[in-house]
Amino acid sequence: MSLYLVTGASGFIGRALCAHIGERGHRVRALLHHDSIGPWHEAISFDLLRPPLTAEIMTGVHGIFHCAGAAHFRGLSQQQQTALWQLNVDASEQLLASAASAGVQRLVYFSSVQAAGRPGATVAGEDWPAPPDNIYGESKLAAEALVHAAGQNHPLHTCILRPALVYGPGVKGNLQRMLRAIASGHMPPLPDSGKQRSMVALDNLVDAAWLAMDRDCANQRTYIVCDDTRYSTRWIYEAMHRALGRPLPRFTLPLALFKLGASIGDLGNKLTDNAMPWDSAAYERLFGSACYTAERLKSELGWRARVDFEQSLPTMVQALDQHPIGK
Repeated sequence: MSLYLVTGASGFIGRALCAHIGERGHRVRALLHHDSIGPWHEAISFDLLRPPLTAEIMTGVHGIFHCAGAAHFRGLSQQQQTALWQLNVDASEQLLASAASAGVQRLVYFSSVQAAGRPGATVAGEDWPAPPDNIYGESKLAAEALVHAAGQNHPLHTCILRPALVYGPGVKGNLQRMLRAIASGHMPPLPDSGKQRSMVALDNLVDAAWLAMDRDCANQRTYIVCDDTRYSTRWIYEAMHRALGRPLPRFTLPLALFKLGASIGDLGNKLTDNAMPWDSAAYERLFGSACYTAERLKSELGWRARVDFEQSLPTMVQALDQHPIGK
């Protein structure tokens, strides 16, 4: 039985990961920003933006799953962008130094496919060369460089995971907003843009994280994690209707209407200091293509996606019922 430290343990990914580690018979030490109850054996409240890490945090730790980080990056002030960089990059550097000093053997870093630029119609792998196109992606790429350096300079097994958009019970962000809007009957009837994107089930990502920690061949490797299926926004929209037992609207709004709204939002962005809720970036996230392949993860670690979006929807709906709006 080994002890694993999970940063960001109370988050969407961290909580599921802690449960998985415990189910494997290991102990979990949760590093939390705020006190919280969850599937862990020990909990330490600590702000990663306030160094240094104390010795007790690393005592007895065999491996670290580094999930903590800032993910929201649109419309941030300069001060907020600085805080994002500090949490995603500076705090990771501090954690890596503490892990190496304490003799921790293994570390898995949760990055993002946004550490590279959007591939558009191309199906991208880990070697996709486009640079990141937002500060979040830039911070993730910078943290990845620190993880690689730590693995090269210390006897520390390091592995980087780049998950696509993650879904599952308790998901936040655009998927949760779409599910809530459909449940309440307030979602406009979406057209089919003909574009597709990759996503990954939370359970599939947790499986990949364990393999990245456990397999020696994962050392100093980077893996994209995504399901085999590529999903269109319209297909997701229809699947959510089925899961919620709601009939599909008899009509769809024209795609051109959404494009027009995005152009108006872009103009608003130029005229004001506030990011518009709907602009070309938001349009791209909803209707654009962002497809990836997990072939390296499959061939090197034997990973397989065992859950897909439609199979996950009943638990996502159940979690939505348990957490009403505002809760």
